[in-house]
Amino acid sequence: MSSLAGKTLPSYDLFLASRGLSRNLVATVNHYSAAYEVVRQSDLIAVLPSDLRSQSRHAPFLHATPLPLRAPPRIVSLFWHQRNDTVPAQRWLRETLVGMFAEAD
Repeated sequence: MSSLAGKTLPSYDLFLASRGLSRNLVATVNHYSAAYEVVRQSDLIAVLPSDLRSQSRHAPFLHATPLPLRAPPRIVSLFWHQRNDTVPAQRWLRETLVGMFAEAD
C-alpha cells in the first residue's frame, strides 16, 4: 500500500517484479507514519520497516506479520558538494547519518 513519493517504482515492487510477482498498490504516502494511519483506518495492508513499528502510536491497533519473502536491504546514499567536506556542521551531520544507517557487524 505505501511507498515514499519520488520513486518511479518502490524498491519492494522491483524486488517482487524480479520474481514475477506484483502487488496492487492503491495509495502512495510520503512518510511511514502516514502509512500507519491509513492502514489503521482502512482494510489495506502495507509493507513497512519493522524497526519503526515501536515508534508508531498506532502500533497497538495493528497486526504485524513477517513478509512471505524477505525484502532486500534498503540502500541509503549521501551526496554533498565537495566544498562542504570540511564544514564542521555538515561533517557532523554526515557522520551522524552514517552511524544511524550503518549495518551492525
